[in-house]
Amino acid sequence: MDCLVSTFLEIFAGSSNMSLADKVVLLSGGAQGIGRETAWAFLLEGAHVIVGDVVESEGLKLVEESKQHKEKESSHQSGSISFVLYDARTKEGNQR
Repeated sequence: MDCLVSTFLEIFAGSSNMSLADKVVLLSGGAQGIGRETAWAFLLEGAHVIVGDVVESEGLKLVEESKQHKEKESSHQSGSISFVLYDARTKEGNQR
């Protein structure tokens, strides 16, 4: 999975010399699996990531882990992860 995310970041950010620092990324389905890994990759590049997912417990866990990482690293990293309960499968979920 790390290889796929690294390749994605290289294509997205590397080829155009575009920095993700202080950019906002909206990520649907980002609380688990490859979405979670993608959220971390964007965070480590300095982006502010808003993760939407139906699995609230995993989304909140991701936010807490990102905060702990930032405190532990004592970095001046500008990125962050936020979570919003979101279900793209329903009309109501898409109207929020």
